[in-house]
Amino acid sequence: MRLLILLLFLLLGSAQSLTEVLVGQPDRPQGAVVLVIDGMSSSYVYPEYDDDARALDGGVLGKAALFSLAGGARVLDVRVPVPGAGHGVLVTGCPWAGDPLEGTTVFDLAREKNFTCVALLQKGSLPLALEQDAFLLFGEGVALETEPVVGTRAGLSPDLVSRLQGWRDQFPAYVAGRGIDGCIGSNTWGLDAAVDLVRTLDPPFVLLVDLGGVEDAGRLLGPEAYLEAIASLDEPLGRLVRACKGQDLLLLVTANGGMTFSDPGRMESLRIPAVFMGPGVDDLLLTGAWSQTDLAPTVVEMLGLDGNLSRSEGAVMPVWKRYDLEVRGTEPADVVRVCRDGGLVAEVAGDSGYIFKGMDRGAYTVGVGRRSVPVCLNGDGLLDLATTGVVVAWPALPHVEGRTVLGAFLILMINLAGVAMIVRIVRGG
Repeated sequence: MRLLILLLFLLLGSAQSLTEVLVGQPDRPQGAVVLVIDGMSSSYVYPEYDDDARALDGGVLGKAALFSLAGGARVLDVRVPVPGAGHGVLVTGCPWAGDPLEGTTVFDLAREKNFTCVALLQKGSLPLALEQDAFLLFGEGVALETEPVVGTRAGLSPDLVSRLQGWRDQFPAYVAGRGIDGCIGSNTWGLDAAVDLVRTLDPPFVLLVDLGGVEDAGRLLGPEAYLEAIASLDEPLGRLVRACKGQDLLLLVTANGGMTFSDPGRMESLRIPAVFMGPGVDDLLLTGAWSQTDLAPTVVEMLGLDGNLSRSEGAVMPVWKRYDLEVRGTEPADVVRVCRDGGLVAEVAGDSGYIFKGMDRGAYTVGVGRRSVPVCLNGDGLLDLATTGVVVAWPALPHVEGRTVLGAFLILMINLAGVAMIVRIVRGG
């Protein structure tokens, strides 16, 4: 027993201490708005994909300009792991999120930190609604005339309940038109309601908004109506962007899946947009191959929820302006200098390891005595001077496994009926 205690003290005594050095203060958002635009493929809104989307006759389809998405961190290539399962993936990071949702969600972690969770959802999204403190379920497709449903847990602010009921009552006026007007009206209603909630909800909160007008326009009316529905988002989406900025909120604009008007296996059905805006978010174009499973872990990280999405297979996207660099292998007598562009960023001594927190993305030089090591920081990094190795937190890509391919095939078969409907509409047009 004495030997065991001695070994325990030796192990504890040999643990390396780390001194925290604050270089820059990371900005944290006061909450988040996750906007999901069903069926919106990045092939139709990203300028980088000039001829990505095709019609039945092989011709190139047009694009819809969304100037409101010009700022923030835009992820160029985000792919859906399993078509048709996007909503569950977005909140769990798991490509096999079931119905009801299994495992930890973003909302579970948010409530542990006393966030209020609110959602504006289509009536087919009941599993997501059950994750909320308050929700408003509204009609979709040919059922726009059905009355929205409000649900809240006990003890919520009476003002929040009243506002949800007020937006429920305004829904019929927005969707009074039929065809493309109803699709556009449904989207505009959701964005206007989101702006009102952003300005009146007490932070911290997570607001999920799921809009179906773009997908409805494509499936029911064809490609021209689909592009018109996307273009009509720009003005009300711009109002939401400004409202989130004014309240220091994180805004993520993405989709549950894409849409194709020709071969269902084409990339426009699998590639979705992902644009992050808000405090601490860098202004950049993030390249590389990413997965829809990466979005939930990124939101969790940016909100500082410090929790584990139990079934997540995703990784955190490097969209922050600032990161942490851990330096190991120094001696207490060593003076450690961190420099950038010839200027001194930090200088410390007296410990065997340090964490330099809040460092801007970019190239640095870490100097110890006469030794100098270049470091390119594009994520939280580790510099071990004993090996002169730099390890930057970066996901293993691609996020594809054999079961993902099989699941995608099975669900794709289920969705062929919808594709066939599009084909009939386009040919008949």
